[in-house]
Amino acid sequence: ALFWASGAPPAGISVRAGLYYNPYYPGGLIAMPPPLHSDGLVDYEDGTPCTKSQMAKDVVNFLCWASEPAHDERKLMGLKAMSACMVGTAICGVWYRSMWIGYKTRRIDFTKAVM
Repeated sequence: ALFWASGAPPAGISVRAGLYYNPYYPGGLIAMPPPLHSDGLVDYEDGTPCTKSQMAKDVVNFLCWASEPAHDERKLMGLKAMSACMVGTAICGVWYRSMWIGYKTRRIDFTKAVM
């Protein structure tokens, strides 16, 4: 909102020289000029329309990407760990069934004792 919410102040608010109105900033006045002042500042290769909201979204996505440089490696390590856990669970399941199958399928017959 700080990127593209600058605009004309509502009636009754006087803006001193060197200040700009932004409704999302505490007090409503900020000394930073609007960084995304007009549409068409960037040319997109895929033909995306260059609007203030699109440029603000691109800046936010870039900042999220830049704030976590190890994101891709962490996700890949998590995928490897989950794959190893699934393989280990499958191996344990096969071992359990093969180890205990003789006990679970055993038939015990009780006969009357002969005296």
